[in-house]
Amino acid sequence: RYLLARIHHENTKANEREEARTLYSSVLKNHEEGRKKAEARLRSPLDPDTKARLERLVRGPAPEHVARSNFYLGVLQYEDGRFGEALAHFQAFEKLGPDARLLPEARLRQGFCLIQTKDPKNIDDGVKLLQALADKEADVSDQALFW
Repeated sequence: RYLLARIHHENTKANEREEARTLYSSVLKNHEEGRKKAEARLRSPLDPDTKARLERLVRGPAPEHVARSNFYLGVLQYEDGRFGEALAHFQAFEKLGPDARLLPEARLRQGFCLIQTKDPKNIDDGVKLLQALADKEADVSDQALFW
């Protein structure tokens, strides 16, 4: 689903954004459902290997495709002007045990979202976040300073 979502998201010849959004959301939903089922199964006696696998699913970082689904769903929401929803996805991306390569960009996009909400407190928070990125993250510092 994740790979199919990426194909729909990147298809510039046709507007397939809704298909991408649906597929990214289903990846997130299925992961959460699997995590809840694993929690329930951990309450019963299990062999050590199964128990270890289920504990990793419940307590460990999300698989990369799940974290990236959250990130790219945030990108779609941002591009559609749904800044509050996008912000929530970029913040959730950090909590999922994200891919370190995308973390600076997720934080940069959080700053964009905070500023785009046009709420004075959010704007102040966005400026602080972007300033910290400009000071510490060379890959995104030019964009952070621009904003």
